[in-house]
Amino acid sequence: MLYKLAVLIAAPLAAAQSCGSTGAGTDACACYMSSCQDITSLGTEVTKTTTLGPVTGKLVNGINMFIGIPIAASAAGANRFMPPQAITPWTSAVNTFTEHMCPHGGYPVAGTENCLTLDIYAADGVSNQAVMFWVHGGGFTGENPYFNSFPTGGAGGFANYNYAGLPNNGKTMFVMLHYRLGALGWMAHPGFRGTSFTANGYSGAANPGTGSGNWGMFDAVNGLTWLQSNAATFGGDPTKVSVVGESAGGAHVAVLAASPMTVGLATAFIAESPYITFAPATFSMTAREQMDTLYTSRSGCQNTIAVAAAGSTTATTEAACLRAAGIVLLIGDVAFGQSADLKTAFNTVYGTSGGGASLFLYNSVHCWPVVDGWVLEKPPLESMSLGNNVGATIVSGHNMDEYWTFCGIPTWSCGPKPDIFDEGWPLGIAYVTQTATWPEMSAAIGGAFGGSKIQQVKSGLYYSDIVDQVEMLAIQMGTDAWFGVNVPAFLQAALSAPGRSANTVYTYLYAQDVDGQIGFPLTGACHGCELTFVLGFYTMGYTYLSSMMPASMGLSPVFGSGDLALGNAMNGYWASIYYTGNPNTVSNGLPTWTALSQSTHDTMVFSGDLTLGAAMNPCSRGTSCRTETTKDWRANIKQFWGSSPADIVNTYMAVPTCTAAPTVFTTHKFGYQIGINCSFLPCCTYTSGRRNLLFGMPSSASTNCDPMC
Repeated sequence: MLYKLAVLIAAPLAAAQSCGSTGAGTDACACYMSSCQDITSLGTEVTKTTTLGPVTGKLVNGINMFIGIPIAASAAGANRFMPPQAITPWTSAVNTFTEHMCPHGGYPVAGTENCLTLDIYAADGVSNQAVMFWVHGGGFTGENPYFNSFPTGGAGGFANYNYAGLPNNGKTMFVMLHYRLGALGWMAHPGFRGTSFTANGYSGAANPGTGSGNWGMFDAVNGLTWLQSNAATFGGDPTKVSVVGESAGGAHVAVLAASPMTVGLATAFIAESPYITFAPATFSMTAREQMDTLYTSRSGCQNTIAVAAAGSTTATTEAACLRAAGIVLLIGDVAFGQSADLKTAFNTVYGTSGGGASLFLYNSVHCWPVVDGWVLEKPPLESMSLGNNVGATIVSGHNMDEYWTFCGIPTWSCGPKPDIFDEGWPLGIAYVTQTATWPEMSAAIGGAFGGSKIQQVKSGLYYSDIVDQVEMLAIQMGTDAWFGVNVPAFLQAALSAPGRSANTVYTYLYAQDVDGQIGFPLTGACHGCELTFVLGFYTMGYTYLSSMMPASMGLSPVFGSGDLALGNAMNGYWASIYYTGNPNTVSNGLPTWTALSQSTHDTMVFSGDLTLGAAMNPCSRGTSCRTETTKDWRANIKQFWGSSPADIVNTYMAVPTCTAAPTVFTTHKFGYQIGINCSFLPCCTYTSGRRNLLFGMPSSASTNCDPMC
């Protein structure tokens, strides 16, 4: 989950104190100001032997837990800004009781560069378990969610599944990847190119001039490669590995699915709510190296904002300096909120169009994956459409109210919508090329935000029937512009690949609110909220959000029959995918989940309003007054945000209609209900294809008013 970056900026650089006597980024500071998982005091010891050496974990309530299994050398010093380097094998058992989070956060910096590890939970005495390889979210700059509740709560239910029709009743080995974050995981620089690394048949030495950035992706490839030789040791089946992630983790999963380096390492990729734009310019190496000069300058490794020439002495000198730089200068203050002078210097060189450096710093775009010519040879959608992982199952979807998480934590922070960061950005770069410079990107974004399409939205196009023109408008517009466009784009790329197997691409829409009851009345089906069920928090008495809150808050969510049905459905489908690649092999009486095709975009909807917690293509009144079809969810708005910024209103597609009575209702069920005031506005669908711009006033062609209003 990605929070507003401004929230992370808590103190100036001087406040970044070392912990103990050893300093930030070392093992001694691994859990400084963070809540690491620690199972030292739990259960009884159990030892397994990996290809690198023996590791000792704990057996707790029938579940083997190994926290912090080392799979590569420390990424500090000379290994910084390098692919994972081989670790020296060992003969004496290594205790794996404590989490090794990678450096992250604002100030102070937490985590250790000795973090290239995996955490494993698996049912004891059970072999050939399907493997869920979890890639956490956190905006590529932080680790989220934390799993401190798992050891005492039954490992989130993974090892306790009980689904007839699946091997081991669906019991699943859960593996959590720790990968490098922020600049340490994603910084691009000409002096980092051409390093040596081999994984899954790809050698950096064979691709001179490539390989800058994407260190976090290499960490994932390394983890997946390690599992091929070691999963069975812990009770897992290396031929049944599903790569799963949410938010930045979902984006990470989508990009991994597009990489040639992961072919053969996984049978399924599940990208939940991927927070990214798949526009080619997002992955421009030229623009990224320009953005990342901010890190080089703040680290004292250059005096003037400039990208060094590849192969030059300057590039080599700067790279060495960055590998020796203090970690606080690389990880702290990812938004450069305490470095106004550097932002000014950057804007002096690259311009202020669209807002200058603030545009990419807002969403930490400078710490996203990039086309490096190595692990990611082409922009992800192009790479996906060429056929990488064409035999693997692809699942992606999103939640109805994603943007509450970005606007509502810790207090409401979104201004009038649309804004240049959340709507101008995806619209502006949709058609900018992959070789773009940062000035070209920022000019396109600024131009789009001042263009006619944004003005039409401001005048009421498509969003006029949302009753609450402040909070709900912001939530829906941001959700549509980012998730409603990019999820279908990713799935379409997978479908278009030559040789793509039939019935291997699926989508969903999550529409349940469980957090409104614990003090978050605007939550709805928010970003990350499906993890309550997918990760089994509900089996432990938590929601995803409440699991991260202190016990002193006394949060005790109640899960009704609808919640339990939804959890059973999501866990059943996911476990079925883990074992077979097909969501429909679970024998639980669940509705058949229809795969996507090039022409038909069937959508599985998850909601506690539905009898079984799930249904294909139901009619919904989830977020607005009108009844909407969930099949090809909001196709008209997807077309609007995903088309050229210069498109005019007459080219927009018709508003999809749904003639049946809705079976999915408001996703805001606790204290802040929308849809109950529908009589305030005319709620109609329009045979003319779109609503009048004057906030929902019916046009003369309106003949099909929603009877629910």
